[in-house]
Amino acid sequence: MKKKVFTIIQITIAILILAVIFFKLQQSGQLTQLLDAINRAIGNWPYLIITFIGLFLSAFFCTVRWGCLLKAQDVHIKFSRQFTLYLIGQFFSAFMLGSTGGDVIKAYYVSTETKHKRAEVVATVIVDRIIGLIALVILLAILTVVRINFFLSSPETKIAIWFNMSLLIAVTVGLLIIFKRNLLEKWSLFRKFEESTSIGKVIGKVYNAMHICFNQPGLMPKVLFLSFLNHISMAVWGFYIAMALGIPNGFIDILTVVILINTIASIPITPNGLGTRESAAIFMMGAIGVSAATAVTFSLLCYAAILLISLIGGIFYIIYTAQKGKITVEQPIQ
Repeated sequence: MKKKVFTIIQITIAILILAVIFFKLQQSGQLTQLLDAINRAIGNWPYLIITFIGLFLSAFFCTVRWGCLLKAQDVHIKFSRQFTLYLIGQFFSAFMLGSTGGDVIKAYYVSTETKHKRAEVVATVIVDRIIGLIALVILLAILTVVRINFFLSSPETKIAIWFNMSLLIAVTVGLLIIFKRNLLEKWSLFRKFEESTSIGKVIGKVYNAMHICFNQPGLMPKVLFLSFLNHISMAVWGFYIAMALGIPNGFIDILTVVILINTIASIPITPNGLGTRESAAIFMMGAIGVSAATAVTFSLLCYAAILLISLIGGIFYIIYTAQKGKITVEQPIQ
């Protein structure tokens, strides 16, 4: 019940934000410019095709990263199966109004195939999400330092510096809690919760499994590198959407704003960042001379591209559920 209420609140916030954005575009006479931008992008359709191919590249990097975490837990699944489950997760994230919905689905299907490793599988999904966020924040911090002149050039980008610093501090504190293996165990309330409840025992198993991932020699650099590749590839296909819209800025400008927009959109204020993504696009792309109408179109086209690949995940879901009785997980080599 609480989850439904939270989802309704998220949807309401997203609708209100989008309503305000489109009302302001209408008031400023830019709404027709939005339609012109869409037509311009359609006219430059080869760039949109490249964007779609780039989405699969991002999915590839994410799948390989998740596979590394599964192997660390001694869970062995064919890459094709991992890729299928990743796209199915994308489908549920996009159409079940919540990015965590896809994570739950991935964990559920793998855990049904590896019942003795359920806690470990859940841990890989959580760690996968954490690593993606860590890489995004690190990349954002690097861009802030390298492009400090850009971030000091306007009131909007100066605000972004404070946002970047706050996010970096929050993530650092969170990592200290995660990496300090016995920190939670020192809290008597947590120990009692873990020992006396079934949910607590599951959380304890997941917490321990997470530390196996974090302490696996050479694993973290590998998955962080894959995360960097994923975020950069997202900026690349975002750059091609910008080219389709006729935005003249170079790749470094687009990389900077896309990384910041994706960071803001990852905050679970609205479903899949809908509304907050468009607001961030107007805010940051305005700093590089892009009109509000074009910025909103850019954001919506990025979201549409994700929805399209998510629909392919829906097709895979239908096929997967039809064949799941025939699926077997490979046994690790002894």
